[in-house]
Amino acid sequence: MHILDLNILGAADPSWTVPVVCVASLTLFFFVLLGLFKLARLITLGTDSLGIQSLKKAYQGITILQTPAAGECVITFRTYTGLLVIGAHQTHHLALTTADALVLLKRLHCFNLKYGWFYPGGLFIPLVSCLCYFSQTRKIRSKVAASLQDASHKGL
Repeated sequence: MHILDLNILGAADPSWTVPVVCVASLTLFFFVLLGLFKLARLITLGTDSLGIQSLKKAYQGITILQTPAAGECVITFRTYTGLLVIGAHQTHHLALTTADALVLLKRLHCFNLKYGWFYPGGLFIPLVSCLCYFSQTRKIRSKVAASLQDASHKGL
């Protein structure tokens, strides 16, 4: 007669269980520590730990246009902030001069690198922000190059 064996892993622990448990424990510890750090920042700094004041500072010195004219561009960029479980993203869709657009994109990208870590899924925010930043700057630079090329053709 066979007695029910309650040892799920077998007679000896497989070699893969110890590293998996260690990595899972360290990952959990990291996120708990990150959450406690963010909570401490929220308590000590108030709402600026969510980046509200920093996002307002990003717009200082930037002139937002109502409608884009020739030589001006439209950008779309998302910023992310949150507290691990609760997150908020804001889409910035603006018409700007090319110089202001490049400055604002850099500031918004830096905002994401600073505050996006605490958005749910925050480990991916720097990657998403970098891809969007490089995509938008490439679009702006190609538009500037095209307008310079058109101006040189008109001068001929």
